[in-house]
Amino acid sequence: MKQTKMISTRSSFLIRLMLVLLLALSLFAFAACQKDKQDSNVETPDDPSAHEHVFGEWVTTENPSCTVAGVKERICTVEGCGKKETASVDPLGHDTVHHAAQAATCIAVGWNAYDTCSRCDYTTYEEIAALGHDLVHHAAQVATCIAVGWNAYDTCSRCEYTTYEEIAKLGHEYEDHYCVRCDQLDPTYYTDGLIFELSMEDTYSVIGYNGAATDVVIPVTYRNNPVTLIRCGAFEQKGLTTILIPEGVTRVESKAFSYCPSLTSLNIPKSLTIIEESAFQRCNGLTSINVAGNNPKFHSAGNCLIETERKTLVLGCRNSVIPADDSVEKIGSYAFSGCSNLTSITIPGNVTIIGRGAFQDSGLISIIFSDGVVEFKEGAFAGCSNLTSIVFPKSVGMIENGAFYNCNRLTMVYYCGLISDNFGGNSSGNVFPYATRYYYSETEPTSDDDWWHYVDGAPTVWPREHAWGDWTTTTQPTCTEPGEKTRACTSCNATEWDEVPALGHKITHKSAAGPTCTKDGNVECWYCSACEKYFEDENGETKTTWDAVKINALGHDLVHHAAQAVSCTAIGWDAYDTCSRCDYTTYEEIAALGHDLVHHDAQAVTCTEYGWDAYDTCSRCDYTTYEKIAALGHNYNENNVCTRCNQLDPTYYTEGLSFTLLQDDTYSVKEYNGDATDVTIPSVYQNKAVTEIGVQAFFYLSNLTSVVIPDSVTSIQENAFTGCSGLTSITIPDSVTAIGGAAFNACSGLTSIYIPAGVTQIGIVAFTGCSGLTSISVAENNPEFHSAGNCLIHTASETLIAGCNNSVIPDDGSVTMIADNVFASCSGLTSFSIPEGVSFISFAVFCGCSNLSSIVIPDSVETIAGNAFEGCNNLTAVYYGGSASDWDGISIADYNNGCLTGATRYYYSETEPVSAGNWWHYVNGKPTVW
Repeated sequence: MKQTKMISTRSSFLIRLMLVLLLALSLFAFAACQKDKQDSNVETPDDPSAHEHVFGEWVTTENPSCTVAGVKERICTVEGCGKKETASVDPLGHDTVHHAAQAATCIAVGWNAYDTCSRCDYTTYEEIAALGHDLVHHAAQVATCIAVGWNAYDTCSRCEYTTYEEIAKLGHEYEDHYCVRCDQLDPTYYTDGLIFELSMEDTYSVIGYNGAATDVVIPVTYRNNPVTLIRCGAFEQKGLTTILIPEGVTRVESKAFSYCPSLTSLNIPKSLTIIEESAFQRCNGLTSINVAGNNPKFHSAGNCLIETERKTLVLGCRNSVIPADDSVEKIGSYAFSGCSNLTSITIPGNVTIIGRGAFQDSGLISIIFSDGVVEFKEGAFAGCSNLTSIVFPKSVGMIENGAFYNCNRLTMVYYCGLISDNFGGNSSGNVFPYATRYYYSETEPTSDDDWWHYVDGAPTVWPREHAWGDWTTTTQPTCTEPGEKTRACTSCNATEWDEVPALGHKITHKSAAGPTCTKDGNVECWYCSACEKYFEDENGETKTTWDAVKINALGHDLVHHAAQAVSCTAIGWDAYDTCSRCDYTTYEEIAALGHDLVHHDAQAVTCTEYGWDAYDTCSRCDYTTYEKIAALGHNYNENNVCTRCNQLDPTYYTEGLSFTLLQDDTYSVKEYNGDATDVTIPSVYQNKAVTEIGVQAFFYLSNLTSVVIPDSVTSIQENAFTGCSGLTSITIPDSVTAIGGAAFNACSGLTSIYIPAGVTQIGIVAFTGCSGLTSISVAENNPEFHSAGNCLIHTASETLIAGCNNSVIPDDGSVTMIADNVFASCSGLTSFSIPEGVSFISFAVFCGCSNLSSIVIPDSVETIAGNAFEGCNNLTAVYYGGSASDWDGISIADYNNGCLTGATRYYYSETEPVSAGNWWHYVNGKPTVW
């Protein structure tokens, strides 16, 4: 806002003082002027002091401020007067600008509403200090595998201030299928042998199991889709001991886990809301049933699986305790079926219906029904063969036929009501075929019907005239003590007892006997075979014990013998013991193994290597029938050839050869000056190996027809056989590692070349000018070179370095460059195709191919070097794989390529062209002009 500068208090005082002085002077002058007018009798208008002032307009000389007055003056306009007078100008007062209040924050100052002046620095502004943060502390939260965490932090209750820093969730780290941090099972892990089926909803069902494991894990997902269903009979009779049903499974069909008696515990996840009838039938080993607390359909209590809304107990086990809290009103069908370990159960009063087959074939011996049970469905307790008696409450209304079928021992049925209550009157058929029904009477009845009452808390039949059954011995008599026998009344179950007389002793004499290693001895005594007691006299009057008359067996005095390993020819034994007193032994002989023969074929003896007849060895011992036959040694004839192995004498060589001693103390063939056409190079000269054929050793010896190179040679130097046009074949031994440049240049008589595995260096134009070549091959295990289509290729650089009349460059991408002079002077070439991928055609590649009439050049070629087609005078057709503009982009050397540029050029078109020009395509693999 704009404010003017205030005048200081001191300056204001001086200005006022000056104004007062000026005013006093003016009054003094005015008084003097009046006095002059009075004293003078003659007016003198020209006297400036003698006139009435005529003042002009007021002019502000000092502007007023908001709080301090200003000064104005005016001057008399009479000529020559110049009289001035001054006056004050009222202060302006403040031009206020109102400013709204600003609340203070935690980190910024505030203020109440205030005013300022637009002309000066007047203000009512008062600053309110920043409040500072009102901190609320928050405890740390540890990050888990699936949830983020944070360190302890503060926030402000008034603003968004926070020191919160999120710690990323850790993610699971599985080891042996369980997370090492949270112990969660890997949701994709499952037991081998599970069989899955994909549904139309892209979810999987478990439809069977053929694995060997009894602890089975079902995965949450399978092949990235959820597992939601366990099909009918999937694990029926599979001997499971544990089963993990994962979150995500929503349905278990009927009999899915039936007849798994070793299954001891069952955990139902939140997602499982449909369990069909008999899904876990006859899993009689179950002791624990639990349901996830947030399952919307089921809950568990007292090791019972309960369908919450329908208040139906759908599955129980031998440890089940049925809740008495009104959460169960019905025992569902087959809920305890086959629980052979369930011997007793209490049915609370809130249960009104026992469902079909609910306790079928269980091991129940006793049942307690509270008053409230109304209805028993078909087969509810069928097959409970251990039941002998049941007390039914008065509430029972309906017992369906077969509810207690095959309860063969159920002979006593106690009803808490009267005959008039019509117990079981709504039932169909005879539901208790083997039992007598008794009706309750607190006092002794007067009628002759079947009545019962409680005696010491046990159901007891009121007696009628006893009809005693047969005596049964309950306590067997001994030699000296009588026994007991009882019989029961068949009408009321009353019993009576009587004594069974003592049997008397049956004593035999037992002579004294000394102990052996294994058998106890004894002193003389007498023994009763009836009561198995011992006596010191024959009358059985003085008792003793076996321990008293027994002399303990001596036990073996063992001698330990070390083991003896069995061999091929000798028996053996494990370590064993014998007794020094008897013939006890743990010795068991192990028969000799016999030889495990390995047959070896005969090896014929040679001049340099020993041999042997066919022989056998044993894989277990050093047995052998091997006999060494000494090497024969060479028998050289007058032709220096061994008569037995046909090997040339390594020291023999053709006359005319000369040698040079190398620095490594081996010899090099320097040259040949003889007349022979068949030359043999020795492997040894003057007792030193011949390892090299020197530079130009056989240079242009056109009469030479054959050369034997020994396997001592490792290097064939530059131009070694250049111009040997009479050579028709050459065998390069496996020992050779290097072939120099032009080594076989212009050997026009050669028809085939084989490069062995050891050759790792081949110089330039080594086989150029071999116009008779039709075959080029390389050993398969050569690390540097390979052959394909009668082409010699340097593998790593993808360079074709030698070709022949029958060469076909492979189109598999293994050749991208053609080296200098590769096909030079191959007069047998008439047509040729360069495959796609070759980008460079080197110097003089087809130089002198006088019969070449057509060539296919791919559009991958970028450069054609000089002399590439020099002397190809019959070249008339060039089939180019690209367009005319592509051809113009190839860099073609100017010199000696006239045969190429002068031939008719055709451009490739897959379909019949619509424009005029030279076009071609393939027909049956051959270039054909459209």
